[in-house]
Amino acid sequence: MLLSLCGLGSFGLCRLALAYAHRRGLLDDPGRRRSHAQRTARGGGIAFVLVLAVLAAFVLPSAFAGGVFVLSLLAVAGVGWWDDHRSLPASLRLLVHLGAALAWLLALYGLPADLTEWIRLVISVLWLVTLLNFWNFIDGINGLASLQAVLASGLYAGLALAAGLPAVALVMLGLAAAVLGFLPFNFPRARMFMGDVGSGALGFAIGAFALMLEPVLVSPWILLLPVAPVAVDAGLTLLKRMVLGRRWYAAHREHLYQWWVRRGASHARVSLAYALFSLLVVLPAMMLSLHQPDLRLPLAIVVYGLAAVLWLWGRMRLRRRTR
Repeated sequence: MLLSLCGLGSFGLCRLALAYAHRRGLLDDPGRRRSHAQRTARGGGIAFVLVLAVLAAFVLPSAFAGGVFVLSLLAVAGVGWWDDHRSLPASLRLLVHLGAALAWLLALYGLPADLTEWIRLVISVLWLVTLLNFWNFIDGINGLASLQAVLASGLYAGLALAAGLPAVALVMLGLAAAVLGFLPFNFPRARMFMGDVGSGALGFAIGAFALMLEPVLVSPWILLLPVAPVAVDAGLTLLKRMVLGRRWYAAHREHLYQWWVRRGASHARVSLAYALFSLLVVLPAMMLSLHQPDLRLPLAIVVYGLAAVLWLWGRMRLRRRTR
């Protein structure tokens, strides 16, 4: 019942967000660095952000941690909402992202007491900020960021149940349901994009709840699996641009999914192919990891290695088509 309310609530808020976007002129025009062919409203992610904020405030077992999470989530979403209306400097967005990540981690872990805990804090901040921006990077075609968020949330919910954290699992399933409420507006044909308000908040939320599982897991490597398709495409594309000396932070269309669409594949086909990788590769690896904790690191290496090989093969194959 609660999950149905999350989905329906998000769907209703999306209708309001769509009307607001058209009234305020929040419309993305087609362009050389974009993958859509008509003017499309943006900012629909505000719907599932609000649903998640309400759900987390009431369901998370710690009122303090829940409050800090909601405030951090709204800070990330707020700067994205502002950027959807009027472009903001990247430095200001990054500052807000770092502040939100640090606030959440201090609420979750407390102040570091030794070098090991300081290292853990730094790695966790990098994890959150990286995942936040990676979700923004893959929000370039219909359905990709949404479907990956639904699958990652569902997989982390399964981990939370296995770890004995039903409240965390419920919030993750609520997030998946809320994103599903947005999906009809974005997939297979887009009437509305989630915008920075949604993509950044999704990456932050998924990363934040993954970190809630880390203290109770025998090996944390399993936490890398649900986000593998996003991490590999965004990470290898970013690395390639940095190696080539390009402005890695500038808008571009060099991700594998963007190359694939430019070579004639539909948005639906590409988004479903990424989802299929999660279901056929990531899900079995996670199930095996739950039963064999000693295999978690090797399985993570295999999954990421396979994803990297597919990324390289896909890039080479798509580039040959242009010759």
